[in-house]
Amino acid sequence: MAGFKQLEGSSLPPPGKVVNGEAEGDEFFVAHNDTISRAWEEFLMERGGGGSCLKYHAVRAVDAQESAERQREENRGWEERYVREELREAIQRIAQLGEPAAEEDIMHLFDSPVPGVIRSANLFTSDFLQCLQDELEQCAGAGIPLRRPNGMNRYGLILDSEVPGGVGYLSPMVEALVQNIVRPVASLLFPGYMMRGDVDAHYAFSVRYKVGQDVHLAEHRDASVVTMNLCLGVNGFQGSSLYFGTEPERDTHFEDAWSCEGDHGDRHFVPITPGTVLFHRGSQQHGALPLTRGERVNLVMWLYGSDGSVRFAPYENRSDWMTFHDRWEHLFSSPDLIHNTKSIT
Repeated sequence: MAGFKQLEGSSLPPPGKVVNGEAEGDEFFVAHNDTISRAWEEFLMERGGGGSCLKYHAVRAVDAQESAERQREENRGWEERYVREELREAIQRIAQLGEPAAEEDIMHLFDSPVPGVIRSANLFTSDFLQCLQDELEQCAGAGIPLRRPNGMNRYGLILDSEVPGGVGYLSPMVEALVQNIVRPVASLLFPGYMMRGDVDAHYAFSVRYKVGQDVHLAEHRDASVVTMNLCLGVNGFQGSSLYFGTEPERDTHFEDAWSCEGDHGDRHFVPITPGTVLFHRGSQQHGALPLTRGERVNLVMWLYGSDGSVRFAPYENRSDWMTFHDRWEHLFSSPDLIHNTKSIT
């Protein structure tokens, strides 16, 4: 790749810090951001065919009618392949009824295994898990410099075109998932902690745990109002359960379902398997026990304010909470579940 060849001879030491490592390689990725972005574009083009198994389209008002209809049809195929039927039907019911009572179908997809943590295995298909996992593996083997995802995890990818060193061509997929699924669901699950503007921005990344690399994660808080954590795989890994500190406030729609699958003092343990999705407030203390065998890969999304702000305190007045129409306004302005995004080519 011509873009990558421009980086030959540049110095990028491997990630080393397991705490406060956010700035590692920062100067390198800022200085070479344009070159790295071109390298990812060339990487995608050289794969030929459809480019990415995660390809989908924006359906814009300026598109010709025939083109727009074709894109809508391809988007519907994307949804059917990657979004579980239970979730698709629940969202369609919200669009059809246009009233808060329809959100109960979403709530039935979740349970609360430990205080403050809300879980589902009914959001994404096994095809989505495998396709995204394959995509991440191809990116890792592309030979293009990879920026560590955060200050504690050394291995993974940043899925954001706005961050120097991020894998930009995956950013549109993330934007669609956040707008259409992650943000509205987070608002529904944690209604007292966000109003319009509090979760307008997001940061998405993958993390990889593997023997010989990162195998555990120290207890910490996230720089988010709400975090979504999806286990992609790999099947057969052992250990690596997540644990969470006690949340004193009963601040979710599951306040009458506080059962603990594994208690030990102030820690509550949650085993995860491929397809498990966890939502929790970023302020809740959590970590990961050591991986003892195999490899675990997760997709993580942080939601926070567009100005970088992270709200921790609940709103005292319900009138300040994000409303039903705030959450789902995209459904009433577009006929598609996945829309208003760039096209991966």
